[in-house]
Amino acid sequence: MLVNLIIAQGEKPPGISGMFFANPSDRIADRLQEDSMRFDRYRVTSLVNLVLLVGVLLPARCATSIAVSLVITPGNFGLVNQPVTVQAQTTNAVNPTFQFWVGDPTANYWTLLRDYASTSTITWTPTAAGVFPLVVRVRNAGSTQLYDVQNNVFFPINPIAAPITGLNIIVAPGASGLVNQAVSVTVQPTGGYNPVFQFWVGDPSATYWTLLQDYSSNTRISWTPTAVGAFPIVVRARNVDSSRLYDLQNNLYYPVNSATGSTAVGPLSITKYHGNKLAAISYTFDDGMQSQINYGAPALDAFGFHGTFNVIAGFTRQLDTDPQVPVQNNIELKGSWQGWARLATAGHEIGNHSYYHLDLPTLTDPLLIDREINGSAALILAKLKQSPFTFAYPYNDHNPYLDGLVLQHHQAIRLNMTQFGAGGISAVADMNAAVDNAIKQGSWYVPQLHGFLPNEYGYLSPTLLQQHLSYVAARNDVWVESYGKVSRYQQERQQAQLELDALSASTLTFVLTCPLNAALFHDPLTIAITTGQQVTNATAQTANGATLATTIAAKTILIDVAPGSGAVTVKWQ
Repeated sequence: MLVNLIIAQGEKPPGISGMFFANPSDRIADRLQEDSMRFDRYRVTSLVNLVLLVGVLLPARCATSIAVSLVITPGNFGLVNQPVTVQAQTTNAVNPTFQFWVGDPTANYWTLLRDYASTSTITWTPTAAGVFPLVVRVRNAGSTQLYDVQNNVFFPINPIAAPITGLNIIVAPGASGLVNQAVSVTVQPTGGYNPVFQFWVGDPSATYWTLLQDYSSNTRISWTPTAVGAFPIVVRARNVDSSRLYDLQNNLYYPVNSATGSTAVGPLSITKYHGNKLAAISYTFDDGMQSQINYGAPALDAFGFHGTFNVIAGFTRQLDTDPQVPVQNNIELKGSWQGWARLATAGHEIGNHSYYHLDLPTLTDPLLIDREINGSAALILAKLKQSPFTFAYPYNDHNPYLDGLVLQHHQAIRLNMTQFGAGGISAVADMNAAVDNAIKQGSWYVPQLHGFLPNEYGYLSPTLLQQHLSYVAARNDVWVESYGKVSRYQQERQQAQLELDALSASTLTFVLTCPLNAALFHDPLTIAITTGQQVTNATAQTANGATLATTIAAKTILIDVAPGSGAVTVKWQ
């Protein structure tokens, strides 16, 4: 920054609005001799462009007119705790000497940076942010004046440019979006100084990219997808003064599905939960412990319930008789593939809880992350002959970037769970009350359980679990099923399309379709038919002659129909 301005005594700088100097130069000289170096009456009352002010260059006190200019490095602003170089450049001076002062941002208190010396450059390291007045005085060799000429500038110091250490990307709607419906992308930075953000979206092949927003302080943008697929979203960030392409970037894959289905048409509707239950519960068991095979699964089996058992693939034994897999600081006996296969055959879900239970957001090696997510899924497939539908994060720690990687090979992420056992809800009455509240709210409740032996993490007595499950079974208004099953139902319901083909007083025909991959999403949905009259008998049949079971509840008929079953005709009386 170069300042070179000579101002006659008492003049106001032309063309600079709001900058004025109220007193003549001789009074300034007297004032500056005070110990406090107060500059009240002479400081500028407003900033030019809120960035920089050129100040007073008082009339020379020598026969020859001397001019002095200031060169400040770095240019437009400095940073806290970073050195600033101040250089004075003179014309018409004879062996000049220089004195440098800096004031606080209020220009009330002043510090002598260096007394008169022949060197025209000094270094100043600011320790606080603000706009600081810098003054240089010049006098010729042999001059007896306080100064022959002076100049000053107001130089801004910004807080130190802390690095951007994190970028959290939040996409709404959460798990997936729909074609032609707006998607909100929000970035939450950690660290940095006045960061700016750039948003990109690629096509599902990540071959072609579209700039959604160039660098701006806006942290949220809206994007409307026009096709289905998993779209890569990239957010780049840099400090406002950075000249780099980006200081940090993050990305995730966001799935976009076909337009939302119709969950209701005429007297037809798809119930929120299977069997028209008021709520859903999914009991999930983490860390793949043998005690879960011995106690957790049998407790569920006693009531015809299914749970989700999230195994750590790398710690799983091959046979029930094999010794414990060596695990550092581990006192829990892990289950075996032989045992998990028995649970899968009984209808329980075997979920993926990573390969070695590492905290995924702390990993930086892409190969290590891939092993923990996809390597464990491949091992589960090899051992159990089925791919895991659900992924449960170790320590429940995740971020949107990891979610995108997980959803490339899994269809659900276990979220929003509540710990049952030590460290969470451990009293039967409290567990029962949590279920009552879920039913009242019509929500999907997800308990998280661990060990059933006293020395295991999250210990819960098998007897207490049995007492709780007995209470749930007696309710008969809640759907108890694995996390994968409930998630599959919810996703199918969201995408399904109901079409009413024919309707009469006691007969109707409808078609239920769903665009999701039928190899993964094939569970029946519960269709409710509101007849408007008391029903005593009802039948349902597909176009190929298959008979579907019906349930009658007063004026409502319930039928479980798999999407893609073709036309279904229902008759009642």
